[in-house]
Amino acid sequence: MGNHESKPEWRPTASKKKPMRKIYDESTYKLNDWGCLERFIYLGSESSYNANDKDPNRKNAECIDRLIGAGKGVEVVHNLSDISLCGRTLRQNYLIFALAICARSNDEETKKEAYKALNAICRIPTHFFLFVNYCKQESLQSGSKGCGWGRAHRRAMIKWYEEKAKHPVCLARLLTKYKSRRMHTTDKKGETWSHSKILKKAHPKFEDDFMKVVKQYIFNGFKGAQSFASNKEMNSESISKFLTYIDGTEKAKRCTDEDTLAALIKEYNLEREHIPTQMVKCPMVCKAIMTNMKAGAKVRNICLMSSRGLCNEGSECEKEIIAVLSNEKALHDERVHPIRILIALLSYKNGEHFKKTESKNGMVNTLKWNVNQNICQALNAAFYQSFITVQSSEKRFLIAISCSEDMDKPCNGCPAINCKQAAAAMTMLTIRTEKNCKVVGFSDGLKKIILNKNDSLEDVTQKISEIKGTETDVSNPVRWALEKKKTFDVFIIYSDNIKTEGNQAIEALTEYQKEMKTPNAKLIVVAMLATDSIIADERNPFILNIVGFDKKAALRIQEFATSEI
Repeated sequence: MGNHESKPEWRPTASKKKPMRKIYDESTYKLNDWGCLERFIYLGSESSYNANDKDPNRKNAECIDRLIGAGKGVEVVHNLSDISLCGRTLRQNYLIFALAICARSNDEETKKEAYKALNAICRIPTHFFLFVNYCKQESLQSGSKGCGWGRAHRRAMIKWYEEKAKHPVCLARLLTKYKSRRMHTTDKKGETWSHSKILKKAHPKFEDDFMKVVKQYIFNGFKGAQSFASNKEMNSESISKFLTYIDGTEKAKRCTDEDTLAALIKEYNLEREHIPTQMVKCPMVCKAIMTNMKAGAKVRNICLMSSRGLCNEGSECEKEIIAVLSNEKALHDERVHPIRILIALLSYKNGEHFKKTESKNGMVNTLKWNVNQNICQALNAAFYQSFITVQSSEKRFLIAISCSEDMDKPCNGCPAINCKQAAAAMTMLTIRTEKNCKVVGFSDGLKKIILNKNDSLEDVTQKISEIKGTETDVSNPVRWALEKKKTFDVFIIYSDNIKTEGNQAIEALTEYQKEMKTPNAKLIVVAMLATDSIIADERNPFILNIVGFDKKAALRIQEFATSEI
């Protein structure tokens, strides 16, 4: 019976296999520089999203140079600002990298506009530090003779602090929460950027009393700022609010009493970064910190809170977590993606968390906790409930899932979930939100998988597991649709890796677009174990490669399918 069930319903006809040939008309099928720019901002390259890529590659951003050279640099900056203000990027790195390229360009108007947009795009110090770091890298790579801290750059650095100073308490929070960050550099050594380091290079000469106090705090700490304000008889409301908040963080730093620290957290609205590490383990302190967290942060920190012994049955922390997970509006307002909840669920059910380290073993058990079944049930319910946050695109989908045994291995980029679970979860998301969706399993052939909207994750995973296969040719689902004359707008292929000869997948899609009269049909290939494998023709606007898998990859699949990128 098992062999009968696994027999493919369709196999590609070997005699129809065509030789390699150039099909695409560049004037029709190639991304223009604006398309390349958006792909870079969203994905980090023109063709693929890599779950392990965190640092931008300068080569992938050459479209920015071409646009600036064509006199469109100011438009590029405006585009960056619009995308940033709408919150459409999951990783800010690429967008800030693009802004740094504009700020370091030789076009004066582009440079001026880039520095003008700095405050709106780099809203927190981490992003600000990133911008400074990328600007330095760009100067070094361009072979600039200067140090990169010219008048325009220094003025922009000073203005960033002056703009934040319009809200004294907010500035105090930013300076105390984000004191410094270590950034990657092209020489792999890394560099630490801090507020004091930036101001030393910027040489500010503040006329405003409040900014003078801020400068004193950055260079000489709270006592230095307090003494300076007192000696100069500076008693403005802004200075008072700023120093009061700083005083609260200083008290929290020295506090060793659990109840007192919890009260300080509540009074000053302090966050995890303001609290001494040894005090984070205290139940009252953890509860106070968690109360200040938004829904998404609470989901991310369930394992951490549990490892502190705070989420046992009947605990206040348990009630807090379950209340958040049961709050549909909170999850919807923060756009908590189903995959994020699934990752939290699978991680939590393990009862332990492993992290790569520099040790000889390569892996060290850093967190361990007792699994609370009430929290598991709440996470499970939240996972299914979160599907309502995803809107239908009204497109026709073919989802093809690899039958390889390697699909049982952990995803590259998210070891808490294996490839089959990721494929099952993403398939569930699509069949529950889209009206027209077919699912198949494929290897050297292809077989339909019958699913319905009420299937659980376990049901979907089991149905996928019943189909066995060896070779994985990612062009087969498209070729099957063409041979059977099935009309689809989007092909999504979930595989452990890309195993196909040459550019067969590209050829198959191009032929499908032409013969089925669907010129905008798209192909998304998700290689969840691959490290560098992609389908070629990187500037084809109808193909997206996902290398590895994480919650950001899940959103990128969704956005590409609905033509948002």
